[in-house]
Amino acid sequence: DGAVAYEIGEVGHTGDFDVEVRTVQDPFVPSNEFEVTPSGQRFVAVEVRVENASTTPQVISTLLGFELFDDQDRSWSIVFVGSELPQIDGEVGPGDVRQGWAVFAVSDDATGLTLRVKGDLTATGIVFAL
Repeated sequence: DGAVAYEIGEVGHTGDFDVEVRTVQDPFVPSNEFEVTPSGQRFVAVEVRVENASTTPQVISTLLGFELFDDQDRSWSIVFVGSELPQIDGEVGPGDVRQGWAVFAVSDDATGLTLRVKGDLTATGIVFAL
């Protein structure tokens, strides 16, 4: 899509948020024995830090605002595993910071992963190369 990709550790801005991808665990192996990957897939966990750059509270939602793609333009879904990881979803006060994780299930053959983070529902978002 021609978007400039930020690297891990770089800060981009979308909507009312300054966003940084801190860490990627690929593959991610949950400590909960009941959280297992579907056959032919692996989990990828992404630690993200967001700072509310506005003067009003904002909500960050991984389900509505995070999209993971591979180099074949396939989109991969958020999964509700990694219960031991701090979650990023929730309200962020003006000038406040939240840091937490989003976990995706991707095909074993998925490569060239990128994460699009939308600061709000109408934002195009910014892309991070994972």
